[in-house]
Amino acid sequence: MAETGLPFRYVIVLFEGFQYEPPPPEVAQQFASLAGVDEDFPVIADEAQVLAELVSDWSGLPHTKVVLGPDLTILDVHVGLADEEDAKAFAVIREHAGLSPAR
Repeated sequence: MAETGLPFRYVIVLFEGFQYEPPPPEVAQQFASLAGVDEDFPVIADEAQVLAELVSDWSGLPHTKVVLGPDLTILDVHVGLADEEDAKAFAVIREHAGLSPAR
Protein backbone atom coordinates (compact mmCIF):
# COMPACT_ATOMS: atom_id res chain seq x y z
CA MET A 1 0.00 0.00 0.00
CA ALA A 2 2.89 2.38 0.63
CA GLU A 3 3.52 2.69 -3.11
CA THR A 4 0.06 4.22 -3.61
CA GLY A 5 0.71 7.16 -1.33
CA LEU A 6 -2.68 6.58 0.30
CA PRO A 7 -2.74 7.24 4.01
CA PHE A 8 -4.01 4.24 5.95
CA ARG A 9 -3.66 2.94 9.46
CA TYR A 10 -4.20 -0.20 11.44
CA VAL A 11 -6.04 0.08 14.74
CA ILE A 12 -6.70 -2.79 17.14
CA VAL A 13 -10.13 -2.62 18.77
CA LEU A 14 -10.82 -4.96 21.66
CA PHE A 15 -14.43 -6.06 22.01
CA GLU A 16 -13.92 -8.28 25.06
CA GLY A 17 -11.78 -8.25 28.16
CA PHE A 18 -9.92 -11.20 29.61
CA GLN A 19 -13.14 -12.55 31.17
CA TYR A 20 -15.27 -11.94 28.00
CA GLU A 21 -16.72 -8.73 29.48
CA PRO A 22 -16.83 -5.36 27.69
CA PRO A 23 -13.22 -4.20 28.06
CA PRO A 24 -12.32 -1.21 30.20
CA PRO A 25 -9.50 1.07 28.93
CA GLU A 26 -6.88 -0.56 31.15
CA VAL A 27 -7.40 -3.85 29.27
CA ALA A 28 -6.31 -2.12 26.05
CA GLN A 29 -3.17 -0.92 27.83
CA GLN A 30 -2.49 -4.42 29.18
CA PHE A 31 -3.07 -5.98 25.75
CA ALA A 32 -0.72 -3.51 24.05
CA SER A 33 1.96 -4.24 26.64
CA LEU A 34 1.56 -8.04 26.42
CA ALA A 35 1.47 -7.98 22.60
CA GLY A 36 4.46 -5.63 22.37
CA VAL A 37 2.46 -3.05 20.44
CA ASP A 38 3.90 0.48 20.32
CA GLU A 39 2.03 3.80 20.17
CA ASP A 40 2.18 3.83 16.35
CA PHE A 41 -0.29 0.91 16.37
CA PRO A 42 -3.20 2.11 18.56
CA VAL A 43 -5.13 -0.32 20.76
CA ILE A 44 -8.52 0.86 21.96
CA ALA A 45 -11.15 -0.77 24.15
CA ASP A 46 -14.77 -0.72 23.01
CA GLU A 47 -16.17 -0.60 26.55
CA ALA A 48 -19.48 0.88 25.39
CA GLN A 49 -19.75 -1.82 22.66
CA VAL A 50 -20.48 0.82 20.00
CA LEU A 51 -18.12 -0.62 17.38
CA ALA A 52 -18.96 -4.19 18.36
CA GLU A 53 -22.58 -3.61 17.36
CA LEU A 54 -21.59 -2.01 14.05
CA VAL A 55 -19.33 -4.84 12.88
CA SER A 56 -20.85 -7.96 14.40
CA ASP A 57 -22.09 -10.60 12.00
CA TRP A 58 -25.39 -12.47 12.37
CA SER A 59 -23.92 -14.75 15.02
CA GLY A 60 -23.06 -11.76 17.18
CA LEU A 61 -19.31 -12.40 16.99
CA PRO A 62 -17.11 -9.47 15.98
CA HIS A 63 -15.36 -9.60 12.65
CA THR A 64 -11.61 -9.72 12.58
CA LYS A 65 -10.87 -6.97 10.03
CA VAL A 66 -13.03 -4.01 9.11
CA VAL A 67 -12.06 -1.65 6.29
CA LEU A 68 -13.16 1.93 6.97
CA GLY A 69 -13.22 4.78 4.49
CA PRO A 70 -11.90 8.26 5.28
CA ASP A 71 -15.37 9.23 6.55
CA LEU A 72 -15.41 6.08 8.74
CA THR A 73 -18.05 4.27 6.68
CA ILE A 74 -17.59 0.50 6.64
CA LEU A 75 -16.31 -0.44 3.18
CA ASP A 76 -15.84 -4.16 3.79
CA VAL A 77 -15.43 -6.79 6.48
CA HIS A 78 -13.11 -9.82 6.53
CA VAL A 79 -12.93 -12.62 9.04
CA GLY A 80 -9.55 -14.20 9.67
CA LEU A 81 -5.94 -13.44 10.43
CA ALA A 82 -4.37 -14.75 7.23
CA ASP A 83 -2.31 -12.53 4.93
CA GLU A 84 -4.88 -13.15 2.20
CA GLU A 85 -7.39 -11.21 4.31
CA ASP A 86 -4.97 -8.26 4.27
CA ALA A 87 -4.74 -8.55 0.48
CA LYS A 88 -8.54 -8.47 0.21
CA ALA A 89 -8.72 -5.44 2.49
CA PHE A 90 -6.03 -3.60 0.50
CA ALA A 91 -7.90 -4.36 -2.73
CA VAL A 92 -11.02 -2.71 -1.29
CA ILE A 93 -8.98 0.34 -0.27
CA ARG A 94 -7.45 0.60 -3.76
CA GLU A 95 -10.85 0.28 -5.42
CA HIS A 96 -12.40 2.89 -3.14
CA ALA A 97 -9.57 5.29 -4.01
CA GLY A 98 -10.06 4.64 -7.75
CA LEU A 99 -6.75 2.83 -8.16
CA SER A 100 -6.12 -0.30 -10.19
CA PRO A 101 -5.71 -3.57 -8.34
CA ALA A 102 -2.23 -4.63 -7.20
CA ARG A 103 -0.43 -7.06 -9.49
